[in-house]
Amino acid sequence: MLTYGQALRAIGQDLESHGALTYEINVNQAEYRVQCDCDLPPPDNLLSFCYTSKIIEQINFMGKLKRAGTSSINSSEALSNTLRSLGSYVDSENGALRRVSNYETQGPEIAYRIEFALANGHRVEKTLSEQAVDEITNSLRQARK
Repeated sequence: MLTYGQALRAIGQDLESHGALTYEINVNQAEYRVQCDCDLPPPDNLLSFCYTSKIIEQINFMGKLKRAGTSSINSSEALSNTLRSLGSYVDSENGALRRVSNYETQGPEIAYRIEFALANGHRVEKTLSEQAVDEITNSLRQARK
């Protein structure tokens, strides 16, 4: 079974291919339901996806193959890296992910909203700035070195 960081990275890879701009991901056990607004024609292109654990594992496997064959470093701004960071944050809190979205703002800056439940049943809702997500991404990168 994949961690939330791995699962969200795989979903992000798929959403990147659809030109996703804003998104909302709702998690119910091993199923991820996604609604996203895409940059592809027609305008206001709202798409819905349902990812099962099996589909996510397949996307993850294909992503590993792609990454193994390239020497370029992915941009930390890539959707897949952003989602991996948000999922890894939930993993580090030993939480059960419920929802992730990026359509909220803090002034002119995009904000990321994550909701998860802790083992004791306490529900956590956090809004993270782009800078906070960048810090999580950088700490993950340092931990891998």
